[in-house]
Amino acid sequence: MAFKKLYANGDSWTYGQELGDDRVDELDYKFYNTWPWHLSQRMGIPQVINDGLGGGSCNRIFRTTIEYIKSQDTIEDTIFVLGWTSRERWEWPMMDTLTHHNGTDLEKHEYLKYVSVLFSQEVSPWSTYPGENLLEATINDKVVRLNGLKSKWYRLREYEADTEKVEQYVYILDELVKAKGGEIYHFWALEEPLKKYSILKDNLMMITRENGWALCQLDHPTEGTHKKIADIIYNGIENKRK
Repeated sequence: MAFKKLYANGDSWTYGQELGDDRVDELDYKFYNTWPWHLSQRMGIPQVINDGLGGGSCNRIFRTTIEYIKSQDTIEDTIFVLGWTSRERWEWPMMDTLTHHNGTDLEKHEYLKYVSVLFSQEVSPWSTYPGENLLEATINDKVVRLNGLKSKWYRLREYEADTEKVEQYVYILDELVKAKGGEIYHFWALEEPLKKYSILKDNLMMITRENGWALCQLDHPTEGTHKKIADIIYNGIENKRK
């Protein structure tokens, strides 16, 4: 079947972190220089949806992919490629109103509705709410409460349980997409992949380092490396189809 849409989701390795950060057209530059765009060109797919987000968690990948599927009349014309991330990341919904420095309440964009948490680091206002000049007083108490909640949650959680949770996410999306007539493929960006599902033999970080491909200052793929990633994902998809 000739697919019309490529839906990609993942973390910073899908979003295009560090690409064109100093450009006026940063978002457009990221879109046309990340692996989803290059993969769509390789596969002859005219429309690309890149739902990746820097710092995004597996929870977010699952949630936003489900939301996309629910928003579509059909996904029979869509191929899904998901780049799963670290199990150390989590997201929680934010119910409170956030206020801009000029005193107005902010419209709740996705990254204001949900907070991404990395269990090995403290939650900070600047990593939690990127891209907005927030009134500091409106978020300090939220950050304190989130760190308290995070420490309690950290003591209760188990890595094995996180692995099982991600496998459940993958299984549910596999069954859902296939039942609705689409195709779906998975790989892991930063951690050991679930071999049963992954189209790549290792995670992208390991593959990149083993091959000596270039990385940006903060260890995200360069423009050239995104092209190489698109090539190995394409080959992984073709092998999976055999």
